Amino acid sequence: MKKKLINPLKIGKNLKRCVDQMGYKVKDIQEYLCLECPQPIYRWFKGSTYPSIHHLYALSCLFGVSMNELIEEDERKEWGYRIYQMKEGKMTLENQEIL
Repeated sequence: MKKKLINPLKIGKNLKRCVDQMGYKVKDIQEYLCLECPQPIYRWFKGSTYPSIHHLYALSCLFGVSMNELIEEDERKEWGYRIYQMKEGKMTLENQEIL
């Protein structure tokens, strides 16, 4: 069985993407997490450190995503298009209609 490791660069990329997509500024995240300074957030973005489990959970709640979506590869963009797609009021799964 292959062990799956957490890549801090992927976390940083996913966090940055969520912050940008939601229109937040680093200062907003700093205040939401009650951090004294913004440096930890920039370190997370660069992948030099990990957010704590508490911060990761709070951010997942703020962004409306699961913690796994913040930790794993950025497949969410593909996921929304490739797997589930709403067309004319019908949901499709990889080009197959879901009843």
